[in-house]
Formats: sequence, C-alpha cells, structure tokens
Amino acid sequence: MSGSDGTFEAFDASDYAALLSSSRACWRGPWIPPNGSPESTPLEWLRRLGAARPAMQGHISRVLCELLLETETGLPFAASTILAQADWDHREVVERFAMQKWSVLGGLDSTVFRDSSRLRDLTQILVASPSRTRISGELAALFAGVTSEADGLPGSLLLAGVLGFEQLSATLAGSARAPFEKLLMSVLSWGDGVYEKAVFTHFGEGSDDFRARVANCVKRELEKASRRAAIGAEDVDLPDRLRERLANTAGTHEERWRTIASLLGVDALPFR
Repeated sequence: MSGSDGTFEAFDASDYAALLSSSRACWRGPWIPPNGSPESTPLEWLRRLGAARPAMQGHISRVLCELLLETETGLPFAASTILAQADWDHREVVERFAMQKWSVLGGLDSTVFRDSSRLRDLTQILVASPSRTRISGELAALFAGVTSEADGLPGSLLLAGVLGFEQLSATLAGSARAPFEKLLMSVLSWGDGVYEKAVFTHFGEGSDDFRARVANCVKRELEKASRRAAIGAEDVDLPDRLRERLANTAGTHEERWRTIASLLGVDALPFR
C-alpha cells in the first residue's frame, strides 16, 4: 500500500471503487507502514494518503462519506473520526452526500452519540470543516428543519445560518431568551473541543451585539459551573476522591471561558 518510505508512491488510488474496497477490507486493523509503527486510529492511513496526495482528497472524502452508511458500528465511527480530523476542505463532497442521503442518515443510529441519528454525526463533521463558505440554500433548509438534538441541534441551526449571523441572531432572539440559551448550553455540554472551537469561531464573526450576547451567556453558565464545583469540593459528606476531582475542576471553567472569549474576540472578564 506504500512505497519504501511510507508515502504511498506505489499505491494506485485513482480507482474510486478499489479505494472503497480497500478501506472496507482493512479498517479493522491499523495499517502498518514498512518503516513505521502501527497507526493508532482505524482508517488513519486515508487521512495520511490525502495529505500526501492532494489530488486524491476528493476521492478519499467520497469514500469516507460512503462508509458512514455502513451498518457495522465501528466502520462508520472510524470514517466519521477521520472526516472530522481531515485538514483539507471536504465541505462540497460532504454537502452533496448529505443532500443525496439525508433520509437514509436520519434512519440510521449514530455511531458517536447515544440515542441519536447519523444526521447528528454529519452535523458535527460539517461544523468542524475548515470551510467558512455558506452551505447551499436547499441543504440549509434541511438543517433549519431539524428539531431535536438527536438529529443535530444545535449544530444544525448553526449550519442553517452559517456566516449569516444577522439571520441566525434574529432566529435565536425571538421573544424569549430560552432558545438562545438552550443552543449555547448544548454546545457547552457536548464536551467536544473540536466542535466547540468551530462553533465559537463562527460566532466570533458575528456583529458586536451578537458576540456580546453569546459571551455574556457563556460566562454566566461557566461561572455557575465553577461555583458548583467549588461548593462540592468543600462538602464533607462527599467522598474524598470526588471532592478532589471537583476541586481540580473548579479552575478549569475560567480557563475554558478565556479560550472561548478569545474565539469570540471579546474581553475575558474575570469570574465574579
């Protein structure tokens, strides 16, 4: 599969069908280059192939999308992981795939999230994409119609209005602040650093008022989390190991706030 220096010179990846077949056949075990150590992630060799052969990135993106439809849990999970980590712009390929397979993905269980569909996996991949271009109107309409976290909220709402922050802000504002806060709380609760960075980077391109509103809400919620952790750390009725964990956690919330404030382009005011 590779030349003697491990850079794929002898691997003919020009045949899409052969590339798809090879991916299905070897995903279970890590690929071992002739002069290197085993890859730690299944299908990692596809990401490395894309880096070594930029002309193949379109084919590789198509293969990874196709693997998202596999019924065996491990293979689509591996494909989703590599797509989320790919450092090339696969937005166009993934969008076309989403349009063609929207209903199918909605009927398949997520391989990443509990009690969710594979639409949620797709949403995470698109949000993490390095592309900052607006998605097509037809696909944006599909994402705007998502009504549950199981199918991709809040990322779907972000994609529906990506780079259209006036529209997104108006959608979230309404007459009550609950939808807006629910979106931000969902983002914070995902615990996925790649997703969180992508979301707040997008938000950081919004208007001053929009960024300030996001910042105020995030800071308020992380302050609450920090106070709860500090109180728990002093609770003598809790096990020592839990108290120690809470004490260590308390300071991380303010650090997280500073990171998000930087992405939003606002001042990271200290916690009260």
